[in-house]
Amino acid sequence: MRLSGTKTSTISTSRGLGNQLYDLAGERPSLDLQFSDQKSLVDAATGSQPVTFTRASSGTYVDSQGVIRTATTNEARFDHNPTTGESLGLLVEEQRTNLILNSEDFSQNQATNSVSISTNQTIAPDGTSTADLVTATLASTSNTCWVQNIATIAPSTATYTMSCFVKQGTSPSVSFNIAMNGGTYIEAFANFNFSTKAIGIGGGGAASATAGYQQLGNGWFRLWLSLPNNNTGTGVTHRVYTRSEGSTNAVGDSVYLWGRQLEAGAFPTSYIPTTTAAVTRSADVASITGSNWSSWGSSTTGTYYLEASVTRSSASAAKVFLGTSTSPAESYYLYQVQNQNDLRTFDSTTVLDTVNVISDGITFKGGIAYSSADSMRSLVLDGGAVVEGAFDGTYGTDLSIGSRIAGGAPTTGTIRRLTYWPQRLPNSTLQQITQ
Repeated sequence: MRLSGTKTSTISTSRGLGNQLYDLAGERPSLDLQFSDQKSLVDAATGSQPVTFTRASSGTYVDSQGVIRTATTNEARFDHNPTTGESLGLLVEEQRTNLILNSEDFSQNQATNSVSISTNQTIAPDGTSTADLVTATLASTSNTCWVQNIATIAPSTATYTMSCFVKQGTSPSVSFNIAMNGGTYIEAFANFNFSTKAIGIGGGGAASATAGYQQLGNGWFRLWLSLPNNNTGTGVTHRVYTRSEGSTNAVGDSVYLWGRQLEAGAFPTSYIPTTTAAVTRSADVASITGSNWSSWGSSTTGTYYLEASVTRSSASAAKVFLGTSTSPAESYYLYQVQNQNDLRTFDSTTVLDTVNVISDGITFKGGIAYSSADSMRSLVLDGGAVVEGAFDGTYGTDLSIGSRIAGGAPTTGTIRRLTYWPQRLPNSTLQQITQ
């Protein structure tokens, strides 16, 4: 497990600068946003709060005890690993809408088949007694025991993701299905074994579907399945079965269910609770502008350190970290083009970048250094080779975290740490601090 600022190095760690990352750099920074350690927007270098943060809705996150909590409008979320409690940093997400109504009440279904539903039977992932028990009432060799919901969508090629929190009852497995209705029918299902944690995809749309799970505490799992629309589909049907689809089930097979979600996008985002209407969670927007930026930053000389974990975004050119001026050609950023993630800088004439080096959900450490004194700029990821090129002498005068300024091109992930030194650190040091 990699922890921010805890690495050893050939660079002296005994300079007494008060922080191991500072010791590795050999200099104190003028900005140090320690999101994962401090769970705050306060700058550890100055004690001030330079970050402006907005989100035009509430949003959920996981606390240090693995419990799903709700942050109010414009409240920053600091997420945690739901099984280990590890602090992951500032949660930034693009806007998403949960299209399924009554997300926590499985008695509110558009259809059921050979099941009974007992509401509020056990503690849910948010700590409330709102999880329902769904029990098979029919023995079947093909497992036809399920609950179902349908949401209306517009014809398109968009991908939709179904997710649901599940906990084992008496059944050894569970299955969930997603189908695009209208025009050419396409469907896929995912089977999940509680014991082995194996997940398998089937159905006619299996080749274009993806599935996965996240383990939580108290026996809970969040399962998800994604499937592209068929360009003519006007509805999405999703079912949850009391045992793996196609298997023989028995009367009494049961699973606990809570928090179903259907959203447009190729991966699941944080849980969005609903009642009688669809609910939209707005995008997280964090930025540092004006005197809040100029008090520590320089457009001509500096070094940035970024530690984060991101997921491919629905945006075509999402920004995990972006500094820019009025001209987009004068910028530095971590750049996502869906499955391709780059660390990249622009100046007025050239692009400098490292390509295809960041994996979804994997914590990375990146460094960007630039100076008008030697007209050079450097990029390093995870202590790898230095990519160096010419620098025309000036960069931007503001900074965004998780998107462009004003929230354009948002990404989804957690930002652990963002640090800036007002000098260009040597390339060897840039490698050391990002290892």
